[in-house]
Amino acid sequence: MASSVEEPTTLKTLFVGAKHAARSFGYACARLPHLPAYRLTTVTHPLPGDLRRIYFYHVRKTGGTTFAHAFLTLGGEEPGVVERRMKRPPFCTSSGRFRFAYQDPPLLRHGHYFFGYGHKPAETVRLPDRTFTVTILRDPFDRVVSLYRYLADPRADDGQTFHSLAYEREWARPGFGAFLDRVSSFELMNQLYMFSRSGNVAEAADRILRCDRVLLTEELDRGLAELGGYLGLTLTSRRDRQSRLDYWPGDGEAARLREMLEPEYRLLKLVTGAAPDKSAAVAQPMPSLDDAQTSRRVV
Repeated sequence: MASSVEEPTTLKTLFVGAKHAARSFGYACARLPHLPAYRLTTVTHPLPGDLRRIYFYHVRKTGGTTFAHAFLTLGGEEPGVVERRMKRPPFCTSSGRFRFAYQDPPLLRHGHYFFGYGHKPAETVRLPDRTFTVTILRDPFDRVVSLYRYLADPRADDGQTFHSLAYEREWARPGFGAFLDRVSSFELMNQLYMFSRSGNVAEAADRILRCDRVLLTEELDRGLAELGGYLGLTLTSRRDRQSRLDYWPGDGEAARLREMLEPEYRLLKLVTGAAPDKSAAVAQPMPSLDDAQTSRRVV
């Protein structure tokens, strides 16, 4: 079914581009005074081998907030407090002995942090050598239902630092069927487009397999514990963002969604089949399109 969302005009596209450029320039100006101190106060923490830092590719609605908060609590503060300091320039902060960075390309590229994370596509993120990389994957069907429940719940962001955008909530307002018509391909198959902006399954699988760890949402607690043991860190799992909306698609909508997600199921089959040693949490292959069984354990 064709999308009912109005295509942006050339003038609107130019305006949005100019706005983003002006905002980026302003962020750069705000960031510059902090960079010298940022470099000088960075502490190197013991990690396996010659690793210097950790970066997390945060695919939306895979348990990434739980994962990131496990690191943000290492300094002894509530993770939301740490996040609020990183929400605006210079997009970095210290907590205890640890320094964190969020999504800002120059900060991530220079590497003066212990743990960094963000939603930027992998091919736009430049990381220095000796960076340990990790991502989380999830059953595609469960992930999209979770995204819908989150966007359709007007209180889902209460008490959270980062909020969904107004136009994303508009996707979900008329119901699940309309949501599938309106949602962008990038958000519908965020696991694919996070690692290939062109939506190429083989390219995305190759980038995912370059990560040092690939965890699964369905095994996140176990995967987080294993990862903490490997890194020598005490990582505690906590659920800080969960939708309160109780919804599950009917048979017709479920069949339609599974068909739409066929590229992501092919992607996850490639990844889980090729990298069982990436993490103890990647031990059982995720379901194919034909035999996908959803557990309704959607958060």
